[in-house]
Amino acid sequence: MNEYVQTQMWIRESYEPPETYLASHLVKLSMCVIDVGANVGQYTTLLGKMIQPNGRLHAFEPSLRIIGKLQTTSLGIDLNKSV
Repeated sequence: MNEYVQTQMWIRESYEPPETYLASHLVKLSMCVIDVGANVGQYTTLLGKMIQPNGRLHAFEPSLRIIGKLQTTSLGIDLNKSV
C-alpha cells in the first residue's frame, strides 16, 4: 500500500471511514464476499478479517502491475485460507 493509505489506516484505523463503517455492519463471520477491483488490498484485508475463520473472499484485480501488491498484502495478513 502506498505510504499515505498506510498512515491513514494506522491513525484512523481505516482509510475510508464511511465505507469501512458500512462494511463492518453488513459483513459477518463465515460469509462469502467478493472484492472486485481489489487494488492493493485495503478492503481485502478488512473483509478477510471480518469473515474468518470459515468465510470465503474472492478478490479480483485486473491490473497486472498491481496484482503482485495484492498478493503480498494477502500473504502478509495470513488470509490465504480465506482468499
